Amino acid sequence: MKQLLAAMPAAESGAPMTELLQRRPIVGLFETTKIFGGTTAIEDVSFDLCAGEVLVLGENGAGKSTCVKLLAGVHQPTRGHLHLEGKPNSDSRPRHMTPMTP
Repeated sequence: MKQLLAAMPAAESGAPMTELLQRRPIVGLFETTKIFGGTTAIEDVSFDLCAGEVLVLGENGAGKSTCVKLLAGVHQPTRGHLHLEGKPNSDSRPRHMTPMTP
């Protein structure tokens, strides 16, 4: 399985690194696995995203799109959960997100 890297502070934010590291998580995944049929897309992935951070992306097949779709509520995790502001969230989509219409 290819490696998906964790969240890193955004360099362009201009905030000092110590300030970025002290921020509270806004959203993340905790021990999350997503299986499509017989294919494990991601397995036991955990990370937090804070304001001023971006997700470091990996190789093709590393699970980037799956993680984003889990965070957006497009897919439900097979195991694990999404959390908002450090609290588990079992809703299909974070409440603050509005569905996009074409």
